[in-house]
Amino acid sequence: MRRAPYRARNVLPLVLSAGLLTGLGDPLVGQDTSSHRVRFIVVPPHRRLEVLDWGGTGPALVLLAGGGVSDDAHDFDAFAPRLTSLGHVYGITRRGFGASGPPDTAYDANVLGDDVLAVLDSLKLTKPVLIGHSLAGEELSSIGSRRPSRVAGLVYLDAAMPYAFYDTTAGNLQLELVDLQRQIERLQTGPFATYKEYSELSRQLADIDLPRVQRSLRGLARMVDSAGPRAMLPQKPPYVLGQLIAGHHMFTHVDAPVLAIYAAPHREASSNARAFDSTTAVRLAASVQRAAPSAQIVFLPNASHAVWQTNEDDVLNAIRAFVRSVKP
Repeated sequence: MRRAPYRARNVLPLVLSAGLLTGLGDPLVGQDTSSHRVRFIVVPPHRRLEVLDWGGTGPALVLLAGGGVSDDAHDFDAFAPRLTSLGHVYGITRRGFGASGPPDTAYDANVLGDDVLAVLDSLKLTKPVLIGHSLAGEELSSIGSRRPSRVAGLVYLDAAMPYAFYDTTAGNLQLELVDLQRQIERLQTGPFATYKEYSELSRQLADIDLPRVQRSLRGLARMVDSAGPRAMLPQKPPYVLGQLIAGHHMFTHVDAPVLAIYAAPHREASSNARAFDSTTAVRLAASVQRAAPSAQIVFLPNASHAVWQTNEDDVLNAIRAFVRSVKP
């Protein structure tokens, strides 16, 4: 019970080397007047997650907020009641955000995905449709790549970004460096069940991971050289955002039905980040279709990153059609 529903917020997109976006917002403090019930569910090992329940009848719809400093399930307080005609609507606040317990481990994408699965198990929800905004795209893709049978479908609200769908053709240095560091640390410390497993990881690093990063580094060098003095040096992100970035994975396949809604081009622009334009969105959508060939793609021109707020009816119509098309 913390703040009133709101329509607008300050959004600062963080655009990394291949269009990676994460919104940072300022909270609007007030009395929470949304028609939900609040409960807390314990997930392994002993983490309490805030879960909102707006009610409704029909298939379960589960909302996941973005990764900005003030993002939590209450972001959907004004929007969720409009979904109750489609199904029973829930929202989950991820660990370390809002009223949920702090993260004593990492913000690893698969750990966050497991948190969502644990909540679904606790609520006894079978085949829900997961609807995620912004950074929640990595939780959707984690589940869609590892446990696709657990969901009826995945809806990406301006969330089908490189951290959710790795572009195997263009690459993404940010994701590749994170993955390379993870692989090297495992090579150094293990554990390995067999020498064959150890050998296979060594070959993976030598034949795939290192050449892939080398390709992206050379591309970065060419880009910086062409930009000359105008090139911007990378800045250290805020602590929580940095932890979230360090937990990214390179998801290359999602086997669950997918609806990807893009705000393209974005209304927001920042002095230290290029605008998210239609060309970028089309390129990212191509990555989605390589990973999920049957994915449905929707572009909403001049929408906000918080696309369900600025283009509410358009988003509702797209979700309604998608929910009706997937098998519970």
